[in-house]
Amino acid sequence: MGKLISCSDYMKYTLKNLIVLSFFIFVGCQKAQQEKTEVPVVAVSETAKVSIDTTTASSTAVTSPAVEKNWLAKLLQQTNQVEFRKRNQNVWNQAEQSLAFLRYDALQTKNSSTAEVIYQSGSTLDVKENTLIIFDEDPGQKKKAEDRIIIKSGQLTGKTKTELWVFTDSGLIQIKAKKGAASKLAEAHIIVKKDRAITVKVNQGTAEIVYKKENEFTRVAVAEKADINLKPSTEVTSGLQVNEDKIQELANAQIKTVATAQADLSIESPADNALVNDEEIEIRGRLTGAGAKLLINGQLAEISDGGIFTKKIKLQAGTNLVVFQIVRSDGTVKFVKRNVRYQPR
Repeated sequence: MGKLISCSDYMKYTLKNLIVLSFFIFVGCQKAQQEKTEVPVVAVSETAKVSIDTTTASSTAVTSPAVEKNWLAKLLQQTNQVEFRKRNQNVWNQAEQSLAFLRYDALQTKNSSTAEVIYQSGSTLDVKENTLIIFDEDPGQKKKAEDRIIIKSGQLTGKTKTELWVFTDSGLIQIKAKKGAASKLAEAHIIVKKDRAITVKVNQGTAEIVYKKENEFTRVAVAEKADINLKPSTEVTSGLQVNEDKIQELANAQIKTVATAQADLSIESPADNALVNDEEIEIRGRLTGAGAKLLINGQLAEISDGGIFTKKIKLQAGTNLVVFQIVRSDGTVKFVKRNVRYQPR
């Protein structure tokens, strides 16, 4: 006959077994939980690709490459207050480095502010203060033959190894690198004045300007180291809205007349940085070119049949700037400057 145990001993024995059983059940659940692999729930947009690592239970969202391919240019660097506006929006925001621009996005620089923009092709824009530009592209070209920009006001320097087209209210400036040249980089400085007239200065390469004159399109070639001035003839923008028809009209213009007007200025006296002791000096030189006119410090100079001109001007003590303004027969303008230092006897 077995030994009888008390009720209290039986309760202690049962409780001990329950604790041991609970411990094993707990350990078994923990192990099962560790072996189980959880797949995370990730919100996916229509334009994003998502890769999931089921081993580490992490997810990484990858931006769609189709979005990246659409950008025309990016902000390389900026100083002070530079703002941007996305197309079809009225809000201007502070621009940040590496900001990408699409067609019809706008960028503006404020006082004492500058920006440098780079295109996918490598063309660059050095945007000066108080300048407003709008980005553009040819929607009909899958492979871009040229980079495009619209400048409403201010000034910029454009550089390209291919072609850079700058649209203004005065016409289209096509900056082109010389083929086969030792330095294939083309560079031009463009100024849009308050009256929307433009000045184009070519530092390297060549530039051609297409503009409207008497309802016909004219093309003017601007040689290296030369400058040209034109008045407004085509409104490519209305406020911040781009007039697509005007842009396309300039881009696809059928040239009916080609400006071949030439005018060469030879200054006999004074030499640049000349030092004189007389208050009044005589300016002498020759201007060649049919129909060309010459203004010296804003006053029209008389030119003989042989192109000879003379004009007397009075000087102020110190350095004086003499500006020769050549007006060609096609209306284009070129400036030549001379410094003359007057030291009274």
